[in-house]
This record gives sequence, structure tokens and C-alpha cells, in this order.
Amino acid sequence: MLLLPLYRFTLAVYTTLSTPAIHSSPFAPYTSPHFVTISSPCHVTPSPFLSCHPTPKSQPPPLMTFQIIPVLSTSPSFQQVREIRTQVFIIEQACTPAEEWDNLDAPTNAWHWLAISPTQNPMGTVRVLHQYDGYAKLGRLAVLSEYRYAGVATQLVDTAMEEIWRNGNKKCKIGAQKYLQKWYEKQFGFERAEGQDEFMEAGILHVAMQVSPEQYQTARKRRQQ
Repeated sequence: MLLLPLYRFTLAVYTTLSTPAIHSSPFAPYTSPHFVTISSPCHVTPSPFLSCHPTPKSQPPPLMTFQIIPVLSTSPSFQQVREIRTQVFIIEQACTPAEEWDNLDAPTNAWHWLAISPTQNPMGTVRVLHQYDGYAKLGRLAVLSEYRYAGVATQLVDTAMEEIWRNGNKKCKIGAQKYLQKWYEKQFGFERAEGQDEFMEAGILHVAMQVSPEQYQTARKRRQQ
């Protein structure tokens, strides 16, 4: 059984800053970026390595502040998204470029979130696909090794989920890497999709999962207690 350390986080949203104009996206734009302060220790279970090739665990700094911003594939910041996904999925997990760059990143299909440090260094990213049937699909969650075990992945998913529900989706789907199944269940309330078998994608075992707004809110409240 994988034992994970626990950390405390405090989320603050500053509304004095605005994001660039958003065009041709299925999602309504944010009015401000999110600023997250994480301090240790506490009650949030951070994600494991988000890589099938784990690196030695290192403790996060006692205080870390980072910004989560929405990004479209047509914006300059998407280059940082590409850098993160290249490092985690192509280099660490040995996915091929053809498997990683699946032509679904365009603004008509997807919205991306990017976590960046106060010095503007990329930290992590996540993607949401809008499927137009009352569902959204979460994916491409990746955090660079030097920022793992600090709650970055948890905050990226929370930020994306808030936007998913704000846009009226009834459920969120995910094709989760099998070794992260318990993490998605505990942190966010995901459950196995009924009637769907585990499957291989890019040489990695995956499991189909989904969550409703009610399940997500219950799980989030539980981990904040």
C-alpha cells in the first residue's frame, strides 16, 4: 500500500488581476487567476509522482505560493504546458509524441490550466475536454518532479473541477492511470465507470472513472475537515 505524506493548504483568490481575452472556447472565461499558498503539515493528501517512473520523494518547502491560470493552446503560455507534458509523459513515461499530441488541445475542444511559481517557472498542468453531452473529461494531469508532494496536482484538479461545474456539466469523466485510482477516489470522489473494463493507453494501464458535482463536493469537504 502506498503511504503518502499530508500537507495543509490555504486557497486565496485575488480578483484584481484579469486574464487575457478568451476566444473560441466552449468554456466561459475566468475573471481572475488563482493564487494558492501551501504550508506544511496538514490534511490534504498530495498526489503521488504522476509518473510511472517514480523519482525519490522530497519534502516541499515549508511555504509555497503559486498561481493557477487558464490557458488556451493558442496562447504563448501553452509552450509551458507543452514543456511539462513532454517531460512527464514523453520522457518519464515513454509515451510517443504521436500519443501525447492527440489533436484535442485546440480551443474548440479543450481548456488547460497551468500552475506557475512566483518566478514564472512552470510547475504542473491539467486539461479539460468539453464533450457537449453534459459531461466534461479531465486529463493530461502532470506535475514536474521538483514540485510533487506539495499539493499542486490537487489544486489543479480542484480549479478545473470548479470550472467544469460552473459550466453546467452533470458529470466529469477521466481515464485515470490505474495506480492513481485510489487517489482520485479519496481526493475528489471519483468512482469506477460501471460496465467499463480497464484498458491500455500508451502502454499504461488505465481505468475509466466519473464523478458528479455532489460526489466531488462531499469528497472535498471530507478532506478539508
